[in-house]
Amino acid sequence: MINYISDYKENHHLRESFNLLAKQTFGIDFETWYQYGFYDHSYVCHSFVENGRVISNVSATKMQLIIDGKDINAIQIGTVMTCPECRMSGLAGRLMHTVIEEYEPHNYMIILFPNETVMDFYPRFSFRLTNDTLYSIKTKCSGEAFDKFRKLDIKESAGRRIIEQAVKTKIPLSERMDVRANHAICLWHCLNSFQDDIYIADSGLCVVIYKMSGDRIDLYDVITPFKILIGDILPALSGGEEKCVGLG
Repeated sequence: MINYISDYKENHHLRESFNLLAKQTFGIDFETWYQYGFYDHSYVCHSFVENGRVISNVSATKMQLIIDGKDINAIQIGTVMTCPECRMSGLAGRLMHTVIEEYEPHNYMIILFPNETVMDFYPRFSFRLTNDTLYSIKTKCSGEAFDKFRKLDIKESAGRRIIEQAVKTKIPLSERMDVRANHAICLWHCLNSFQDDIYIADSGLCVVIYKMSGDRIDLYDVITPFKILIGDILPALSGGEEKCVGLG
């Protein structure tokens, strides 16, 4: 018998089964995030379980979007997956309807970033495709840097404590478009997507997440409890050379 279950992060067996399916489907891991204490109530799995095994899942991450100075409650849908032998049976679609029916009446904005291979799946749930934009600036970052940065090793407990505190106390970089109350999923990305790309200012004023390749810097986040202009930190990242800086 197939049963629906949600929000089971404290059930070791089901959490392990969910994590196995995530690894098999996307090559991603959630267990380390849980063991470090970063997995909280904001990330909710909605799953179908058969014989104690998670066979299909849709996750909802709660957050607040800031759009033109207004806070908007939102969820981001992700980790949409079904085990290979159960695909094309409508399980993921049923879970999508369940999630939408739970959050939509409470005026949550529902967003997602789909893989290109499944772009035709989501319009049937009334999702509208919009373009995302990557902004970049080409600048020669001359002058003295206001600070120096060193790599933060989040494989060590001291590094994890620093990034956790930084993420939990950060302020938005913009009132026009930003996100708040998303520290749990931000820490997941730190562990899984950017663990070798996190740097802390010697002064402790901010943490930055960026990657550099040739004459390009991809700046993913500036995490700070203070008002800081991005232009103030670029000299420290570029070494005074001309760089194309991708913002996002």
